[in-house]
Amino acid sequence: MPELPEVETVRRGLIPYVLGSTIQRAMVHRGFGRMIKDSSVKAFRETVEGTQIEELKRHGKYLIFRLSNGRSWIVHLRMTGAFLVSSGHHPRDRYERARIKITSPSYTPEVVLVFNDVRRFGTWECVPTEHETDRIPSGPDALAIHFTRDDLLGKLRSKDTSLKSALLDQAVVAGLGNIYVDEACFLAGIRPDRKTKNLSAQEVQRLYDAIGTTLNRALEQGGTSFRNYVNAFGIPGGALSHCQVYQRDGEYCRICDSTILKIKHAGRGTHYCPVCQD
Repeated sequence: MPELPEVETVRRGLIPYVLGSTIQRAMVHRGFGRMIKDSSVKAFRETVEGTQIEELKRHGKYLIFRLSNGRSWIVHLRMTGAFLVSSGHHPRDRYERARIKITSPSYTPEVVLVFNDVRRFGTWECVPTEHETDRIPSGPDALAIHFTRDDLLGKLRSKDTSLKSALLDQAVVAGLGNIYVDEACFLAGIRPDRKTKNLSAQEVQRLYDAIGTTLNRALEQGGTSFRNYVNAFGIPGGALSHCQVYQRDGEYCRICDSTILKIKHAGRGTHYCPVCQD
């Protein structure tokens, strides 16, 4: 599933094309209308067509297109959703679910946003902008300026669960998934199966710093691709080769030469170094 760095990479790729553009036509291909939550395709089209995209935000793993009619078009890519910037002559891919035709003040001719989704789990939703916070995770965005060490400490201290379970909870911090939880725990030197209530303030500080560092490093590489993720131009991310533990079970730790282990924890494959994270 695309996590914060992947969704932010997509957002940055879309920004030059969509800001100030007008949605001319929204086409959801037959059989895929169910991806639109609490609305029909017809109602969705009536809501977005003819509006301008005034802002493109991200919160956690969600993209939020703010429209000129006071509505927010909220997109969750889920497992394999992807927006691609294209022209009106782009041939239809077998996994294409929709295309949004826009006219941009910066680009001519017409720009098309193609939405592909292999697994078909991606969701779209239109809500009044003042209600968008009801539809996205309540946790602070992991890269938000207002997200502090004390926020993380308070959230973790209120939990009686493992560190990995807590960090995967989007009400604790929004944007982390399996990849970057494992990587942040490694960088912080903390086992992902540690109980949150037993973490010291110093350990939480290390974890807080590690989350920011891990996410920003992945952003510099355009995110992590190991299945279907590509950016807005169809280019895979390059962060996987920089991962210290994720999908490296059985290989040597680059820090201490111990063997990276993989266990099943919090319902997920979980990778860690038994020495660096002891």
